[in-house]
Amino acid sequence: MSFRVPASLKLTVPLILLGFAGTLSAVNLLYHVPQAERAAEDDIRKRLAQEMSRVQSTLEYLLLKGDEGAAQHEIAVLAHNHDYVFAALTDDKSTVIAATRRAWLGRHIAEVLPQFDRDEGVRTVRGRPAQIDIDEDHNALLAYAGVLMSSEHEELRPSRTGAVFLAYDLSRARMEARAQVLRQSYYWAGWVTALALAMWLVFHFLLTRRTARLMRAAEQLAAGNLAARSGLKGGDEIARVGRAFDSMALAIAGDMDEKRRSSEELARQREALHQREKMAALGSLLAGVAHELNNPLSEVVTRAVMLE
Repeated sequence: MSFRVPASLKLTVPLILLGFAGTLSAVNLLYHVPQAERAAEDDIRKRLAQEMSRVQSTLEYLLLKGDEGAAQHEIAVLAHNHDYVFAALTDDKSTVIAATRRAWLGRHIAEVLPQFDRDEGVRTVRGRPAQIDIDEDHNALLAYAGVLMSSEHEELRPSRTGAVFLAYDLSRARMEARAQVLRQSYYWAGWVTALALAMWLVFHFLLTRRTARLMRAAEQLAAGNLAARSGLKGGDEIARVGRAFDSMALAIAGDMDEKRRSSEELARQREALHQREKMAALGSLLAGVAHELNNPLSEVVTRAVMLE
């Protein structure tokens, strides 16, 4: 089945413009939505790194003082922030000693976080800088870093190292970024649609309506109306075509008038010739009759008829 484009410019031009608007909106969604989501994720990574540094410093201060209760309270406060999926604090044996989820208390961190690589996590924690990874479902960022704890046997330097874990929800940030792109997309789609409507009106008054006027004049001329004219004015291409058509129609009308006059003159000449032939035949007949009758009067009448 073949696809046919509507022949009328009144339909073709708006369809092209609306197709352009739809294509622009689709490209905007397909390109800018993932870009906005990546930008939101990068922004959250920066904020999470800053928050992780703050929490790490605060917990170290409290744990080095031996105030484990205050450290647990600091972790519990994070539960009021709905952007955090969870927060947990472990001791030097990777056992959870504080968490926003009570079921994790007293369990090994690898049991409650299967995606946490124990060996890699130990190296990261010992190395002290915070590490930020994305979970398997790509819906949350997991940050973890080492936390210095109080020393054993009254050592001067801290000999124990725990860890703090923070998980930040990405779904809400991505949803907000996607909604912002959609709003911008609808905004630009509305403007493009308005522009398409304005261009359609311009095309309608400057092109399609004047083209239809020229077509009607051409159809009337083809139907035999020699007085048909487009009457288009202006300096654009359509007006120039209209004036050329009017000149052609005027020339055709002149030629047709000349041919009509020539035909009428030819018909008159043929009629006069036919009359002369009839009179000549009648004169010949009368001359023959006069000759047969040998009547001078008849001959005179015959000559008079022939002279006419």
